[in-house]
Amino acid sequence: MSPFVNRDAELGLLADHARALEAGTGATVVVCGEPGMGASSLLGRWLADGVDARVLEVRGIESESELPFAGLGSLLLPLLDLIDELPEPQPAALRAALALGPVTGHDRFTVFVAVTGLLGRAARLRPLLVAVDDAHHLDPSSLAAVAFASRRLGHDGVLVVLAGRADAFDDDSFGHASTIELRPVADAHAQMILNAAARVSIHPVVSRRLVDAAGGNPAALVDLAVMLGTAELQGTRPLMEPLPVGPTFEGALIRQLADLPSATRRAMLVIAVGDEDGDDAVFRALAADGLGIDHLVPAERSRFLVLDGGRHRFRDERTRSAVYHASSAPDRRRAHQVMADVLDPGSATWAVHAAEASVIPDETIAAALERMAVDAAAVGDIAVSWHAWERAASVSLQGGDRSRRLLGATDAALRVGRPDAARRLLDELGSARPDDHRGERDLLRGRLLVIAGRPDEAATLFVARSDQLSGDDPVGAAALLLEVVPAMLRNGRVGTAVTLARRSSDLLASTPDGPLTARAAVALGSALVTIGGDRSGRELLDRYRDVAALEGWANAASFLADTAALALIRLGDHQHAREILNHLAAAIGEASAPFSAPNVLAVQSFLDYRTGRLADAAAAASSAVQIADETNQPGLVAFPLGTLATVQAMRGFEQECRDASVRLARLGQGQDGGRGHELVARAALGLLELGLGRPQRAVAELEPLWSDAHRSRPSVVMWNADFADALIRSGRPDDAEPVIADLEAAAQRSGDGRARAAATRLRALVGPTESRDELLEIAVAACRELDLPFGLARSLLDLGAAQRRSRRRKDARVSLREALACFESMSSTSWSRLAAAELDRCGGTSHSTVVSADPLTPQERQVARLVAEGASNREVASRLFVSVRTVESHLSRVYRKMDLRSRTELAGWISRTDLGHRSTPAR
Repeated sequence: MSPFVNRDAELGLLADHARALEAGTGATVVVCGEPGMGASSLLGRWLADGVDARVLEVRGIESESELPFAGLGSLLLPLLDLIDELPEPQPAALRAALALGPVTGHDRFTVFVAVTGLLGRAARLRPLLVAVDDAHHLDPSSLAAVAFASRRLGHDGVLVVLAGRADAFDDDSFGHASTIELRPVADAHAQMILNAAARVSIHPVVSRRLVDAAGGNPAALVDLAVMLGTAELQGTRPLMEPLPVGPTFEGALIRQLADLPSATRRAMLVIAVGDEDGDDAVFRALAADGLGIDHLVPAERSRFLVLDGGRHRFRDERTRSAVYHASSAPDRRRAHQVMADVLDPGSATWAVHAAEASVIPDETIAAALERMAVDAAAVGDIAVSWHAWERAASVSLQGGDRSRRLLGATDAALRVGRPDAARRLLDELGSARPDDHRGERDLLRGRLLVIAGRPDEAATLFVARSDQLSGDDPVGAAALLLEVVPAMLRNGRVGTAVTLARRSSDLLASTPDGPLTARAAVALGSALVTIGGDRSGRELLDRYRDVAALEGWANAASFLADTAALALIRLGDHQHAREILNHLAAAIGEASAPFSAPNVLAVQSFLDYRTGRLADAAAAASSAVQIADETNQPGLVAFPLGTLATVQAMRGFEQECRDASVRLARLGQGQDGGRGHELVARAALGLLELGLGRPQRAVAELEPLWSDAHRSRPSVVMWNADFADALIRSGRPDDAEPVIADLEAAAQRSGDGRARAAATRLRALVGPTESRDELLEIAVAACRELDLPFGLARSLLDLGAAQRRSRRRKDARVSLREALACFESMSSTSWSRLAAAELDRCGGTSHSTVVSADPLTPQERQVARLVAEGASNREVASRLFVSVRTVESHLSRVYRKMDLRSRTELAGWISRTDLGHRSTPAR
């Protein structure tokens, strides 16, 4: 039985018929679909729920399908005591048909009338339900009898429900029936079926491929989950192509294939093997094997193939898969060899077929596959590159070339988001001599450490290896050090990042300028900006702007372009940063490289956070965390999780903020930089409590950071400003003095404008009353100049409160209304409430419009934003690594929730609600 999935609508239709039956009205209902779609499951589930009627059941059995009235005998067995109530000659005719009496010679019509009368008499005693499962296997005589009787029993309180393949009901026999056609399940339900059937967790990229291949067929999904091995499901080995199909679908096809001529089956296998090579190549191969169009006609009649104008195609991918996997291994190798023989020797397509046909290592084939891997990587098809590298290694002779190809496969596996596969491939290299390709192996091991959240360990490995290389290979030594700089910056190890970047630049000082020199300069510039050397850092970033913008977009290893974008955000150059990130996101989507997506999304969320697009920031950060989880990159979770916690704190979304903060703190227990994770988590919780009007709780969250002398640079986390604010609002201004002084000193050292503006606002709150308004106005002006909407709104809130206390109510209302408008534009619920309450105190009317929950889910918001920016559904699917059908589903929900009818209205709504086109930074 196929797995039952959520078929509420279909169950509802059957329930409607059951209620009508209880009222005395019968009907005939056909539940149909292609094999594995779940007709039997649906019928079984409905019957299990209970129907207030006498139930007669029969299931068609293929082995009995040639026995006349075999199914009818099973169906009517409970009613045999009523046969004698039928008028003559019906009892004798029916007994003869059911092999319960002597042959009478009566025609089938008499038997059909007897069946109708018998069911009608049974229904007089109690409503009757006739349930026929696997109707396509029911013997034709029995099926015809049921069809005949059901046409005449609609008013007799008889409900006939038949489940089976659609082709069982093709003729007019059931033209009177209501049809419930089971269509493919939605992607979300398909994912549920896969996860329930699999023995292990399925890699999300693999899951998407399986969902697409199954075409929404529940049984096919289960078959794939069961038949594929753990390595294939978890993404550590490439999926076989075509994908296998399981017994539910394949068994039905094999029986049909067996009726075709052997030459037709051979021709179909050649087409299945060469399906992706084009019609011309396939027909050349058929001709070379003595086959032609005439041999394909029987397959077309059986609806396996569609032939049209010299073109061919299987009716669906699973048919092709069944043809391929139902064949023996020697037959498949022969078909691959036939295809290879008609293709250009040495070409990529030739290499694929030659490798599948070969049973021994072959260096010529391996070399061709290697060229295919290189070419695929050059055009951004990293998944194909990985498969080609690994296949090349598998047909290579033992030695250096095999090791090199395994390294190529490892690198590609990392880029395509398969770190487990990369680890497996590195383990395969363990048998090679220690010195063989040691530098490349160390590089890949370090990258694996970084994505596992162990950048310190990676840095130790790279520094040690760099020291060994520095004398003979300064370029290689510098390249190793640059690998870990972005990870150090993301994890708050700014001093280490500067040290490694400087050392890399020093190693390259005596070498000719080249791409690596420029990369080192960008890395050093980004690190200097983060540590506070804005001027020198910006000079380097400006000098090598094109390098940062054109860095191999989908390269999962370097993360250099998004690191530069992060530095530009800290400098306030949001337009340039956004250009880099948009280009990166588009290229990663085109290359289908989800492994590279978390960092880009994380920096995007940071940009949205700084530019006051808090809902968008939460959506991007949530997606970054999700994809990092799905691609098994725990080391890339902390940065977006920290942004998510901070953004939800600013919005006043308490549970969401706490959930993100708790997970972030837990991450710190198993990763390098744990104290930094704790700092960001506590900073977010402190800000949350401030916005909720609970300053004492904010102090409780933030004071441990101060007590432990846990300092951070203002450009990374500015928690001490919130700590001082909480102390002041808790009635402890004297305790806030040293905190403010520390912030002022940090702002002076780093030149950070945000820190300077925050320190000015705080100094006003603890300073003399006569200078308070002046200092707050300076803070407001600074925030306007720096485009800091969240800082501006907080400064205006404090200014309005000070003006109210000094009885300048008119001025206070102006300041507070602007503060409220700023908070509302950022969807900052908690702070909007604070501003509205303060405005009410001075006689203003707040009319706050902020709601306490986001109507859109994170993915719905991302879809809405991309569509509003002009992306097609296919482009959105590529960017978000989901199916087009999923995008359409999200878009429909957005339209429904927001009462929109078109993309034009969506773009206008996003513009009006300030979702997509703010350019002012936030905090």
